[in-house]
Amino acid sequence: MDKSELKGFKIGILLGGGLNNKGRLNEISRKRVRLAYNLLKENLIEQIIVCGKYSSKKKPYTESFLYKNYLLDRGIHTRQVILEPKARNTINAGVFSKEIMIGGRFQKKILLITSDFHIKRAINNFKYIFGNDYIIVGVSCKTPFITKTLKKISEIFKYQTDKRFLKTFMRGDHKKIKEFMKKYED
Repeated sequence: MDKSELKGFKIGILLGGGLNNKGRLNEISRKRVRLAYNLLKENLIEQIIVCGKYSSKKKPYTESFLYKNYLLDRGIHTRQVILEPKARNTINAGVFSKEIMIGGRFQKKILLITSDFHIKRAINNFKYIFGNDYIIVGVSCKTPFITKTLKKISEIFKYQTDKRFLKTFMRGDHKKIKEFMKKYED
């Protein structure tokens, strides 16, 4: 996607990509947050919601906390970064991000930031969760060919599973999805 096509977006949502064994952002997450940083630095978005709950047993930090620190350490202003520390997966990220969006009265144009192997499923999930009132556009960072190929295989299964799950709810009804999710929390 050409940068000129990204004009008019004020808010981005950065999806978690995982932590390594040392409790730091893994390579996928680092690529995603670098892309988000560049979008903020180039003023293509004004604010970003950083998603991710997963943490390591070695370090008690969530992905969203590490994303936020990465951005702040590089000069992004604290008011530009909104923490979403509860999402364990893409559907959770959609539900919790929508709550933030509604509560903060943000515009309904969202730039979704993730990896190339994940972008199709992420956009489909977010469009379903957010409903027809929102415009969701994705940007993705490139993944090495072998990693992308392996991840794509699991994405096919996840895409079908997510699609079947979401179809049990009305489009845009994040509250019902959240209600269902609460039944299965730890």
